Amino acid sequence: MNDKLKVLVVEDEEEIRDFIGFCLEDFLGNRVEYFASEDGLDALEKVTLNKYDLIITDIKMPNMDGKEFILKVQGNDTVNKSTPIIVLSSFPDINFDQDNLIYIMKKPFKIERLTNIVRIALGDKLMSQVS
Repeated sequence: MNDKLKVLVVEDEEEIRDFIGFCLEDFLGNRVEYFASEDGLDALEKVTLNKYDLIITDIKMPNMDGKEFILKVQGNDTVNKSTPIIVLSSFPDINFDQDNLIYIMKKPFKIERLTNIVRIALGDKLMSQVS
């Protein structure tokens, strides 16, 4: 049984995507398995096939932006409907007032801030990973 935390990172800039993956692996070590998507369209396909413990997404992306992606994930009856989402954006004034599962962070971000929000978003799931 694979009991690693599954995190989906949705970011069109490869360097930022890789950096977020590095931050997750540095913070969570072998307790995390992270998956990457370069836009909301690819990510939407992934969330229909797999359950994730956390989704981290950009907003401004080609093919399908992050806001549309989030609305589709939370608006449909998917296994990820109640998955916490961290939004990373250079434009953090985006309104997601319908949901308390969304955490918004401004780019550029500090590693410490990201790991703190990941800790909050994962909550009990993260605590159950502690040996």
